[in-house]
Amino acid sequence: MSTRVVIAGGGVAGVSTAAALRSQGFDGEVTLVDGGEFPYDRPPLSKDFLSGTKTREQIALQPPSWYDDQRVRLVNRTVVTALRPGEGKLELSDGTLLSADRVVLATGAGAARPPI
Repeated sequence: MSTRVVIAGGGVAGVSTAAALRSQGFDGEVTLVDGGEFPYDRPPLSKDFLSGTKTREQIALQPPSWYDDQRVRLVNRTVVTALRPGEGKLELSDGTLLSADRVVLATGAGAARPPI
């Protein structure tokens, strides 16, 4: 049975982790869980996409075909809501349970909001 890695977070860190696993020869299952429609580079979203200077494809971290080519299963529009380490499972916001031997938490950070 191959090792199953689930990456929670579809930002730069999550996609880079998936790419690094494959480039280093990892042959197990890789699943990337992303709360959005597709993994995209966050800074250009507010600076370029919303202003109309970049398209959706231009802010994507990888083209859709990359995930298939690299055998990375992309689970969109849901997030990890609970870890069940004793069971080797992750619970997603849509109720799905994913099995994992290893978990990478690449959820990023929220912006600090000053009290003004």
